[in-house]
Amino acid sequence: MDQPNPLPSKQTALVICSALCMGPTFFAILVLVLNGGKMVFDPTQVLSLVGVGMASVSVVVSFIAWQVVTASAARQIASQVASNASGLQNSAQSKLQSAIIIRYALIEGGVFFLLLASMVEKNLFPWCVGVLLIGLMIALLPFPSRYEAMLEKITGRRN
Repeated sequence: MDQPNPLPSKQTALVICSALCMGPTFFAILVLVLNGGKMVFDPTQVLSLVGVGMASVSVVVSFIAWQVVTASAARQIASQVASNASGLQNSAQSKLQSAIIIRYALIEGGVFFLLLASMVEKNLFPWCVGVLLIGLMIALLPFPSRYEAMLEKITGRRN
């Protein structure tokens, strides 16, 4: 049986994740431009500490959610009838895309809070942590080979 080409889903996932990276990146640049010369590096400010805590929890939850969603998808697909290979592949791609978006959205929320804290307190500390998390988002981008590997892990099949 022919399996559907995962190329459109690969491209869609990459475009969505890139867009989710671009928002915080532009906001980080905007915060720096608006407060550039007036910012200090002070890790003791309350909003900054709350932001770092929230962002840390967001990152941890994003990785837990990733494991839960992909493991659930793998179990669900394994329990379905193998005769519907095309439907299984589409289902796997849909679930994988959902897992990717959930992961990025959770991290993005933490980044935006950090950048907002940086702007309000004129503090470089949360800005630096936010930029590190943007780097994490970029490192997790689902490039085609990575997307294929994730899809293979969920379906247990080579594409």
